[in-house]
Amino acid sequence: AGKTSLNLRCKTCTASNVAKDLLKKSEQLIKEAEANGFSLSHDTSIKEALATHPVPPDCEIDLVQVASQTNEPLITQEACCWSKILSLQSDFATERPLLQSIIEDAGHICLFLPKFHCELNPIELFWSYIKTGMSCFFFIFLSSNRCNS
Repeated sequence: AGKTSLNLRCKTCTASNVAKDLLKKSEQLIKEAEANGFSLSHDTSIKEALATHPVPPDCEIDLVQVASQTNEPLITQEACCWSKILSLQSDFATERPLLQSIIEDAGHICLFLPKFHCELNPIELFWSYIKTGMSCFFFIFLSSNRCNS
């Protein structure tokens, strides 16, 4: 009777997800800096990530804690919200999605790709490969005709 109701996602879990996103963005910035011959500290990369991707106003996140974290954000076993309870269940974590089950049961391979980006789309990659090959073929064909004339 005196228990509080659980939310779908609590502020702690939301802040944890925002922290994970900030850490991923800062790692990406560090890699880009190193690829260009520069050095970028973890703290500076966090500040740069915050400048480019600001934290939502309703999210309470401790920036000092995020800056001190490495790749592994704090994982608690506390049942604070429904999302956390479900994520802690072993059978829920190992369950295949229904779409994946249907596709694989039909004998096909199911690949979950990231959100659409033309450079990551396999069809676009294949099409680019074909266009490059055909343009090289036509260039060689035209060059050989000019040399033979």
